[in-house]
Amino acid sequence: MTHSLPASPSAGERSQVRHDAKTLCSSARRTIVMFLPEPARNTAFLQIFDSAAIPPGVRARIVVDAPYETAGLPAFVELRVDPLISERFLVIDDHIALTGHASRMAVVRAPVLVSLLGDLFEHVWSRAERRPRGWKPPFSLTEQEKTVLRMAAEGLTDEVIGRQLGLTSRTVRRHMANAMERIGAQSRLQAGVRIAKAGIV
Repeated sequence: MTHSLPASPSAGERSQVRHDAKTLCSSARRTIVMFLPEPARNTAFLQIFDSAAIPPGVRARIVVDAPYETAGLPAFVELRVDPLISERFLVIDDHIALTGHASRMAVVRAPVLVSLLGDLFEHVWSRAERRPRGWKPPFSLTEQEKTVLRMAAEGLTDEVIGRQLGLTSRTVRRHMANAMERIGAQSRLQAGVRIAKAGIV
């Protein structure tokens, strides 16, 4: 059984989602697990993991795609990184889940669905990368370089990237070459893999 919240919730409704999620977390007795892509855009969900919401002794684990944006999490929350996660969900004690996107959230109680989400989390958690809290990428790129790399990873040609960004193809290639040199990549494919692992694009 699911209970959906209205599409395009108002500020008051978003506040209610946070309240309901904290209420659910406060009822946990054993475990809380979460997938949280784009943590910088989902700060409301990060706020769920505070000392007031999580009872003592409950094991809390999160998989994120950008670890350096979650330095404010309490120390008791275990953190791993998989830059490829895209869905957001929260599972409590393997019997209830909160899932969906900002425009529509749902409380899920159906045992089969909750079990599937829990199994997915454990599968990803087992292979996700451990990184220290506050980890920073081993290299830095300008916003223009990030954009060029992201668009190239989507399969766009230098000419198309240039037209969309208002740059010449020569400038696009220069940004690409500078970025690849900085991250130590020998090809665009290798560059895409490295920036995905770093969670910076």
